Amino acid sequence: MYQFIHIETYARSSSKKTKPTNKKTSVNSRPKSTMSDVIAESLRVDTHCSHIEKPWSPTWLVGDASDLLCLDYEVEKKIEAEKARTGRTPRKDTHVLLAGVASYPSELAKADQAGFDRWQKNTIDWLRDKYGTNLRAVLRHDDEAHPHIHFFVCDRTRMNAKELHDGYAAAAHLPSLSKEATRAYADAMREFQSDYYAKVGHAAGLLRDGPKRKRMSRDSYKAIQREARERVALDAQSEQARSELLNDASVEAQKAADLRREHERQMAIERAELNQLRDQNQRDRAALDDGWQRARETMAKAEKAFASVEAQRKNLDVLFESVDRRKAELEKEIAATKQERAMVEAEKASLPKFDYQTKGILQTLEAEPKWKALVLEATNSDRIREALLSIANEDENDITQDAQKPIDHTKGFDKQTPAQAVYQSTDSYGL
Repeated sequence: MYQFIHIETYARSSSKKTKPTNKKTSVNSRPKSTMSDVIAESLRVDTHCSHIEKPWSPTWLVGDASDLLCLDYEVEKKIEAEKARTGRTPRKDTHVLLAGVASYPSELAKADQAGFDRWQKNTIDWLRDKYGTNLRAVLRHDDEAHPHIHFFVCDRTRMNAKELHDGYAAAAHLPSLSKEATRAYADAMREFQSDYYAKVGHAAGLLRDGPKRKRMSRDSYKAIQREARERVALDAQSEQARSELLNDASVEAQKAADLRREHERQMAIERAELNQLRDQNQRDRAALDDGWQRARETMAKAEKAFASVEAQRKNLDVLFESVDRRKAELEKEIAATKQERAMVEAEKASLPKFDYQTKGILQTLEAEPKWKALVLEATNSDRIREALLSIANEDENDITQDAQKPIDHTKGFDKQTPAQAVYQSTDSYGL
């Protein structure tokens, strides 16, 4: 059994040229399908699937129905953009969609479901690798003789779908309908089939070419098919053994991965704890630095205050020394004052007796004629006259009261009592 994959491009509207149904006679009898026809047939629209007795809904493998239905709107947008760019409306028969079919033999699908699933997955991977994001949708039909896949490719920026077709792209730079163009087209499509066979068909146990291509007998073709099936069976056994080995390896790898994850988890926990300790140490260090800074500031303030107190103490020492000196001076002055006061008190104590004596002396002098002239001369002095008048007019009590009056020590005894004046006057005369 051989592989089958086919691609073709479609336009919005069919060309006036019809597709020949008999290659030998080249009789034009059936028009080529349009983009809408291909999409409708893949979606199993009633008017486009008359060849199917009991149509089934397709199985979506990539995308969904909305991805196909919006292609028509996307093509219209490209046409408007092309018209705005060139000023001309593109032809309606410009090919804007590439669609293809890949089929798998039903006998193999029934005998080996895993092989069919593997073929389907490999086909989708091959399409994605070949067309990339331009692959819009892939679906599977199971309502015909063989299960097959439809795929749809539309360029997201360019309008001409023939640029996505391997054969048309290879012959695009050659003269149309020339032998060179035909040869380039055929070579490109053979390369297309070979690439699919190398990456999908061979692994699925399919042959590259059918019997007609190799012109072999039916028995030879059947022998090749048996050989291919045996090869597929051997490949399946090898794949099973490989799968078992991979499973065992995966179990060991899973254990190793579990151990590694556990080790990484423990490392993460220890790393987190170390990070916490580091953060705590940084915070403690910052707090310690802040404490040291505050301590230094406090010490600086204390030293400044101590210096101020020391300066004040020195000022107070100077002040105390000045006070001590002033105190000593005052004590000396007080002692001198006390001494002078004692002298004055002693003098005051002797004043009454001295007054009486003085009074007797004056009376005696006045009684003697020879001293009378001297007394008269003495009385001419104002101070002596005042003293004599005071002595004459005051009685004993007045003399006593006058002696008890406080003496003004601040003026150096400038003021004198009458008795002192008399005493001084008599003393000046040698009495």
